[in-house]
Amino acid sequence: MVIISGLLLIISYFAWRISSRVAWLTGAMETHSTMMLRIEAKRGINGQPIKIIWWDPSREAFPFPGEHGTEAELNEIYLGIPPRYRLRTQSWFSRFFLWLSGAPTK
Repeated sequence: MVIISGLLLIISYFAWRISSRVAWLTGAMETHSTMMLRIEAKRGINGQPIKIIWWDPSREAFPFPGEHGTEAELNEIYLGIPPRYRLRTQSWFSRFFLWLSGAPTK
């Protein structure tokens, strides 16, 4: 029984390590995509740069309807601020899990 518990503990540890590395890779890919979007927006369309605006959806809703089937205009791009940088105070529960994941907290 102790051996099985020990093996389960070791397997759980490795599963946690793998999932944390996958989360890091996913975040790195998202950061790369956001950076490429910002670089391409700076180049613009026909030499006209596209304005990028950081937006905190916890303070105010996005300023466009964004309905299905409507054409998107490319004169402005709104980037959502990551949850850990928003002004909304986070619960101790969410801060605890952010701390466990290794993400920087306020």
